Amino acid sequence: MALFKKNVPTNSEHVQLDGNTLIIPTKCINTNCNLTMDQLKKITKITINELSDLQNFIEKNSILKNILKNINTLEIHNFSLKDNYELLPNLQNIILEKNKDYYSDDGIIYSSDRSTILYCPRGRTEIEIPDHVAHVGNRAFANCKLLKKIILPEKLNTIGDFSF
Repeated sequence: MALFKKNVPTNSEHVQLDGNTLIIPTKCINTNCNLTMDQLKKITKITINELSDLQNFIEKNSILKNILKNINTLEIHNFSLKDNYELLPNLQNIILEKNKDYYSDDGIIYSSDRSTILYCPRGRTEIEIPDHVAHVGNRAFANCKLLKKIILPEKLNTIGDFSF
């Protein structure tokens, strides 16, 4: 299970850039981003508390819309299946902190008991579903237009509505 190397700093007044990672503290979602275009172009990963924070931050900093296609990894503290991850068209990995409702492995979101695959980021081109998965949830792969190869486990029992 992937754990955060560092938490999103909640008391920080500024957006932070750590290598190729943009860290957006909740306190900063309504502030202007003071990064240069050269810095923004290098970003491939975002660490944030919840997706609505990213959406709000982008509304305030429209220049960031141009770099969202570069984002392939999202570290998120409060994941929700109700959120619209279409904002990140090339997203390949979602990394969750310990979460009572969801589990992430290899960038894919599963139920907490790991028996159901719930969400595959749309930028993935292939996936091998682990043997412990018995169910594919509704719409789990619905927006994965780049997916070319999928290996299903023998123990798979059900495939939900509109999964592919």
